Amino acid sequence: MEKGSEDEFPELADLQEMRGNESMFRLVCDNFMPCVTGKPVWKNNSGKRLVSTVATIADEAFCLVALEHGCDHWKDRCEWMKATGKEEKECDEACKAQKKAKAVGGNTADTHDCKENKCTSKAGKGRGPNEDGGWSKDGKKRFNELFRMVKAKREENGQSALEKSHLVHRAMVLGKRTGKATETETGGLSDEEEWAPLFGKVK
Repeated sequence: MEKGSEDEFPELADLQEMRGNESMFRLVCDNFMPCVTGKPVWKNNSGKRLVSTVATIADEAFCLVALEHGCDHWKDRCEWMKATGKEEKECDEACKAQKKAKAVGGNTADTHDCKENKCTSKAGKGRGPNEDGGWSKDGKKRFNELFRMVKAKREENGQSALEKSHLVHRAMVLGKRTGKATETETGGLSDEEEWAPLFGKVK
């Protein structure tokens, strides 16, 4: 999924099952994981180390919960912009106009009702980091569920082969001529990465 491409955004269920589907694993790791680990960290390490030694369990779980949080919203925005030929800023303005029109019972014909994000509360104000009010209780619970799922998936048979295949792919993408990694680089998680979910008190 390159920027500006005509590729359809994949289904959320397919993204969540990325460790059972090599193409989905590659798509998530190439496009979304750098946003969680930090792009410099990903760029400097993803071509010589396995994913599980670059991204912690919490990183991968957060990547998935972020996709679940915003997937419907992003797809809705993309479809609206594609259908209208308008830009992202114009979509923001149409969504804002929709909320304002609904609040006063006005005409919503020329506005757009973007689907809401899922895992944050609605107590926030403004845009960007102030748009939502932080994690909702359901969002925290969902992160914990995905944390446990990712931990279990990483321990399944076949995950080492999946990650090694992706390592070769990343090495090629980054212009390297070999997919080999040292024994340390292909090792498992360090002790400090085997930590409990962030929201331990949420059941």
